[in-house]
Amino acid sequence: MDQAPIRIPPAPFHLAAYALAPQFPALRFASQEEFKSYLVEGQRTLDGRFLYENSLVPPSGPLSHAGTCAPCLRPATFTTSPDHWEGEGEERRPYWRETLACDCPDKLPQRVRAALHLVQAGGVLPGARLLLCGAPGRADRRFAALAHEAVHATTLAAAPPGPFELAVVQEELQFTPDIWTALPALIARLAPAGRLVLTLPFFPTFGRSELIGENYSRVNRFGWDLLMQLRDAGCRDAAAYLYWSSELGLLGPMNFIVRAVK
Repeated sequence: MDQAPIRIPPAPFHLAAYALAPQFPALRFASQEEFKSYLVEGQRTLDGRFLYENSLVPPSGPLSHAGTCAPCLRPATFTTSPDHWEGEGEERRPYWRETLACDCPDKLPQRVRAALHLVQAGGVLPGARLLLCGAPGRADRRFAALAHEAVHATTLAAAPPGPFELAVVQEELQFTPDIWTALPALIARLAPAGRLVLTLPFFPTFGRSELIGENYSRVNRFGWDLLMQLRDAGCRDAAAYLYWSSELGLLGPMNFIVRAVK
């Protein structure tokens, strides 16, 4: 049963919540064709990153990597424990996206830091209303501090009608039934020129999204048609951003985040 939406009190005042964030380190792709064109020359860059990341992995024990936490604007050490890595034996590697966390008070994993950084770098206008959708997380109050009012709903079905100037949906759309009906309802909650940030399982080799599993274990795996569906649902712009930065602790292959504007 969907929980009723709740209003989130913002985090205590911190200068980093209002300071200009570093540029979000990403490449923008509006279609699979653009991404394929990039790979003609860019694959060498991606291969070099993979080799570099492998060099960071210690033979045993947790991985520590020094850098800067962009959302907090402070030096940080990013760590990940082998308890949550992928693979077997010598091929065992960090699950960068979910486990590489900063040592800031909120200890944000990489995926959450990326979403917060992208929102900070894009700026949030005074008086903006924010919709957060997905499981409650450590960064919810950080997001709330950027807006005049923030509302959290665990599912899209539980979200109030809006309008919202910004919506951040984290790891929820893959579990949303009848996704192509749910997307127009989500876009309808945005105010004109409202922005949408999505974290979800995005597969750059997929031209079309697919639904796997059965009954209650069904999961959406998204491809490039998601961008077309967002445009058809009323967004004037939709793109997938491939992000990576050693300094900002954003590591791993094919890290994508989706952003759309109504």
